[in-house]
Amino acid sequence: MAGKNFNFTKAARGTTIGRTSAAAQNTLLTLIGGSTQPVQPLALSMLDDHPEQHRYHMSQEDIDWLAESIKVMGVLQPIVVRNKPDGRYEILAGHRRSTAARQAGLTTIPSLVYTDLDDESATYIFHVTNLGQRSILPSEKAFGYQEVLRVLEAKGLLNGQTTAAIAQETGEDVRTIQRYQRLNQLTKGLLDAVDRGELSVRAAGELSYLPEKQQERVAQRIEEGEQITQQTARAMRDKSKRAQPAKQPPVVVKIKFASIKEYLPENATEKEASEYILEALEFWRDHRE
Repeated sequence: MAGKNFNFTKAARGTTIGRTSAAAQNTLLTLIGGSTQPVQPLALSMLDDHPEQHRYHMSQEDIDWLAESIKVMGVLQPIVVRNKPDGRYEILAGHRRSTAARQAGLTTIPSLVYTDLDDESATYIFHVTNLGQRSILPSEKAFGYQEVLRVLEAKGLLNGQTTAAIAQETGEDVRTIQRYQRLNQLTKGLLDAVDRGELSVRAAGELSYLPEKQQERVAQRIEEGEQITQQTARAMRDKSKRAQPAKQPPVVVKIKFASIKEYLPENATEKEASEYILEALEFWRDHRE
């Protein structure tokens, strides 16, 4: 579903979903619990943004260009919405088109309406269409992949896979998705640096393993003009790993049943013996003062 020309009209009819993977097509058809209405003009005043739309930026330059195009050619592709209990509609795909249409002076916009679509299914459609945008930021990709994974897991559609499942849905390769997923472990300062192009995704992936305080110090160095390459970031990660205390193996105490049998009731089983030992230790802990 992350491909270009996402064709929800055909999807609603049970055929294809634009130039996207078969996995994405099957997922959408699985998630659609309700039905669709024929493409129809909806009043722009009746449309609400998806609750997570603020997580994706919209370039004013792109909106301006699209608005001029709409003035000449109209809206060529319907937006996708779902009906809400209050009688309004929530935009799932087409936030840029609806914003540009308002700017162009339109009062209505052609819309494909999904009826009775649950929140998780709506979230899936929303994120996979945003992941297909050319101008998406690295932080937005990281968040989008995370949400697609969450929905697939909630719907029981992972089939024992995680990153591979996202790859099938979005058309990205597994290693690329893994790198973007690591961005979700960054502090805001480093994540902002990635979005500004001051830190590569690969270098950021290495830095994502650093403790929060170290990440904040690295972000400050970047803000002061220092360039952090992937090699430098890897060295920081290795140094931090060496500085961490080695994990101590758990202490395992073995007690032979025969050595404590005289303290236990006659005919006590090994399971009962364990319970008696735990009770004795709890008594000692509570009364050792």
